[in-house]
Parts: sequence; structure tokens; C-alpha cells
Amino acid sequence: MLAPYTATSWWTAVVAAAELLEGWGRIDEAIAMTWTRMEAEHPMALETYTRLIARHGRADEAFDLLMPHVDDWVLITALVDVASVAGRDEEAAALSPAGFGQTTAATARGAATTVLIPTRRQACSRRSASARAGLMRPSPC
Repeated sequence: MLAPYTATSWWTAVVAAAELLEGWGRIDEAIAMTWTRMEAEHPMALETYTRLIARHGRADEAFDLLMPHVDDWVLITALVDVASVAGRDEEAAALSPAGFGQTTAATARGAATTVLIPTRRQACSRRSASARAGLMRPSPC
């Protein structure tokens, strides 16, 4: 059903097809589909591929693939999630000199400022507190 769309490399269709395959227990096909897009250097394929293989017993491999990308905001979230599954939280925190709790960024004026980036656990804790206070729906964390 999605084959004509995935053949065009339309990313939304590729992700939907991979999720369907995974849901049907056809894990190897889902992994192969996302790997093909990684080889073609699709900008969003690494996150999808690493999350997928981490869910299916290859979290260490996923972590190793994500390590070189600690400066990418999207991939850093995937790295933290995968590190948790792989039991490598401490190693993930050590990848950045400031750890994942904070990082330095340039402001519009060119001065350096510290921007807090919550870890997944911190973010989940905040979401849970917000849910208890009725500010948002309960978190799946």
C-alpha cells in the first residue's frame, strides 16, 4: 500500500511503512528499509534507524552510531534515549564537556550563554509533575 510512496523516498511514508512492518513483527524488513535511507544519507534516517535497532536489542550499536552527532539537537535526544536503553547514561553525559545538563551557545549578540538542556529523566520528571498539577496529559515516561 505504501510502496509507491516509499519508492519516492518520501520520508513520512518510509517512517509509516517501517512502523507498520515493525508492528507486524517484520523487524528485519523495517530495519533494512531505514538502513537503505541511511546509506542514501537522508537527514532524518539516522534517528529513526537508531531508535528502531535500539528497540530490538541493538542499543549499543545505536549508541555508537549516534555518538559522533552530539552537536545535533535532534540526534542528541535520540542519543539520550538510546543511552538509557543501552545502560550507557554516564557515557552519554561524558560526551559533552558540560554533560547533557547544560551546554554553551552563542546568543544573537555573539556573547556566550549557558542553555539548560534537560536530560530525558529530568524532562520526564517535569512532565510528570505538570501532569499531576493538571497542566498536561500524563507522560508515557
